[in-house]
Amino acid sequence: MLHELMEKGGATVTWPIAVLSVVATCVILERLYFWAGLALRRRPSLRRDARSAAPSPDLEARLSADPVAEALYWLRVRPSRGRVMASRLAAETHEGTDLLEKCGLLSIALGIFGSVVGLGMSGLDSAASDPSRLLTATLLGLGVALWCFLAQATFSLCGSRLQRALGGGS
Repeated sequence: MLHELMEKGGATVTWPIAVLSVVATCVILERLYFWAGLALRRRPSLRRDARSAAPSPDLEARLSADPVAEALYWLRVRPSRGRVMASRLAAETHEGTDLLEKCGLLSIALGIFGSVVGLGMSGLDSAASDPSRLLTATLLGLGVALWCFLAQATFSLCGSRLQRALGGGS
């Protein structure tokens, strides 16, 4: 069935769209792994202590359990070190979002390109003017683009929330 759909949309365009969807899915899975790891390491009591408790070696030793708490602590105790940690964490949260955007844009462009080429070719062969065949590449490209853009928006929102949380600690 997948092979028929790919052939229907024009294999020269739909297979690259399929490759883009695989790349995007890999990036999305990696980002989900990152965010799940960050969520599992979250320690609310440690974050409260990092914001308000007096500096102590005991607290500093426990901070590695939660990277956000660690950044919050150092933003308060030693702001220059805290800013470095917070910016490094913020950069990690935005990894992959540019690639998702590019995959989405390229899949749309390839889909439209495939439909335009199909439309041009259908003018040469009146038997090939099946409207569903002409739009298959565009629909596949739009589907991949939506997948990419929804994931990018979700991950960007999570990154913005984290940056706000770190900004509240300085």
